[in-house]
Formats: sequence, C-alpha cells, structure tokens
Amino acid sequence: MIYANGTGTTAEVTNKVEEKGIKDTLTVKFNVNIGNSTVGNDGKAKPTTDQDNNKIAMLTDITKTINDTFWKVTSGTDGGSEAEGSQKSEQQIKAGDMVSLKAGKNLTIKKDGANFTFALSDAFKIDNFNVGEKGADGKPGEDGKISVDGKDGSSVVLNGKDASIGLNGKDGVMIKSADGPAGLDGKAGEYKTRIVYERKDPKDPSKTITEEVATLEDGQQYSADNYAEKDDNTVIKKKLNQRLEIKGGGQ
Repeated sequence: MIYANGTGTTAEVTNKVEEKGIKDTLTVKFNVNIGNSTVGNDGKAKPTTDQDNNKIAMLTDITKTINDTFWKVTSGTDGGSEAEGSQKSEQQIKAGDMVSLKAGKNLTIKKDGANFTFALSDAFKIDNFNVGEKGADGKPGEDGKISVDGKDGSSVVLNGKDASIGLNGKDGVMIKSADGPAGLDGKAGEYKTRIVYERKDPKDPSKTITEEVATLEDGQQYSADNYAEKDDNTVIKKKLNQRLEIKGGGQ
C-alpha cells in the first residue's frame, strides 16, 4: 500500500518492529498543512504565495481575516469648503461597522432602502451668501446675480454688476443709486447720492424714463417782486412738508 502527500496534507508513515521480528506495527498519520492569511494596510487580504497555495485555512483564521478587512472613507471638497472642526484623517470601516449619513444645516435627507437622497430644506436660513467672484491678482471677476421668481410671473433680481434691483412684471422697474441734484441747500455743481429708478416709456417701450426719488430734504424755492439773481436773500427755500406762509391784503 502506498501513502502519499495529498493537497493540503502530508503523509507521515512509521513502522515499528517488535522484538524477535515477530510483529510489525505500521502507523500512518496525515498532517494538515495550515496556512495563515493577513490583511494589508490597504484593507485587502494579502495574496498567498506559491508556498501557501496548497495549504488549508482554519475557520478561525478565515473569520479573523474577514473581520480585519476594511475600506476607507474620508471627506474632501470640489469647489466648496469643509465645515469647521471637520477631521482630515481617513476612517477605516470594517465588516459590521455602520456608516451614518447625516443632513447638515439647510439640508434634508430621505432614506429609501439602500438609497439616500439629499436636498435643500424649504426653510432655508443662511448668515452669509456670496454670488459671483471677486477679481484678484489681475484676474477678472464675475458679476453675481440673484433672482427670486413669483408664481404670477413677477420676479426680483439683485444685480452685482451695478448694485441694482430689478422688479420685473407688469410695471417692471430698475432701482439703483446714482449721483443726482444736491437738494434744496446744495450749490451749483454739487451732487448727492440718490435712489433712481428706470421704467419703460408707455408710449415708446424702446425708450427708458429715469426718475429720482425725492426726500424730505428736498423742496422748492420761492421769490417775490424783489427777486435778484444770485442773491439768496431774495429767495425763500422750503423743504418738503414745511409750510410756506403768504401774507397780504386784498383791495
């Protein structure tokens, strides 16, 4: 009878001859060649060598290898920014570990089986919001614009290009600040910043009518028979909401 090594086993045969050669005892023992598997720094089980290919793995070793394998997760940015206090390191996720997906401020999350959907919250609140890009180091910037649409077709547009506010709709206008007359107490050649708005000429929509908003610092100038040009003492200046008193008697 021939005893040979098998796959993953080694045959060990011993022959014991008793005294006087009367009786032989033949002992056959099969040793199982056990191999070990390990996990690398990348979280994957290391491949076996040619020497270990025909070895048998124990159940405990298989279980340990499965539990020691892992995948890695980390955070990053692509045009955005990381929140204050965010950890930079990679996190190992082993078999059985749970990863929790959470919705931050102004976000909602919906779980449907293995699918997770993130969306902006309807109740959106923000402390600082910037649209467009400020030019720096000789590079051109980008004008920002925010538009809010109404269900009836009207809308409000904030234009970063000229800091104007556009009100679109049936009676749409464009509101912005510009230099205007200095006002009642101003001198010739002086200007002050005023709110102006532009609207389409109802008679000719291709034309724009520009109007300025008056304040209570504006008013009118009055004069009588003694008026003299370039003599402020002959001019009565009254701001808006001030009373002009005229006294006289009839004949």
